[in-house]
Amino acid sequence: MRSLPTARRALTIALLVAGFGTGPADAQVITYTRDADNPDRFPFMQSKSATISTNTVNTFIQFATPTGKRYFIETVTLQCSTPSASDSFPQIYLSVTQNTGPSSSTGYSLTPLALSYRGRETFSSRYIYSGSATLNGVFSDPVYYVAGGGNGISLNVYHTDTTVQPSCTGFISGHAFQP
Repeated sequence: MRSLPTARRALTIALLVAGFGTGPADAQVITYTRDADNPDRFPFMQSKSATISTNTVNTFIQFATPTGKRYFIETVTLQCSTPSASDSFPQIYLSVTQNTGPSSSTGYSLTPLALSYRGRETFSSRYIYSGSATLNGVFSDPVYYVAGGGNGISLNVYHTDTTVQPSCTGFISGHAFQP
């Protein structure tokens, strides 16, 4: 016969083993993967500058979209500097190229930015305007007919005082996806 402590120990071990095979302890633990951990998703950011020529109401700041990538734009920021106190930047259009077929694409324009007056530059007589927008679901594909993908993203910046040459710097960021 077995002694009582050995029998009790065997019963305890049997109950523990049986308990691990049933009930909540048998449930699978779900670990959610963040979208940023997706191997098909790569962060990107680009910054470009342009000057609006005298006697011109607008200019384009263009950003590349490389072949084989789709850029999902999450943030757009623009800062413009002008020497005129009467200048303003009433319209900013974000344009993206989206492929509509195996060899065709189309452009879409959005107005995501409203620039606000921020004051004068330090140690300068220039006036600063800036603005940013957080976007959701906006993407751009490479341009089919341009080697390397072309400039599928652009900011069309308008201003009011055409007697001066303002300069603007645009910044876009988001993630790239390889379709």
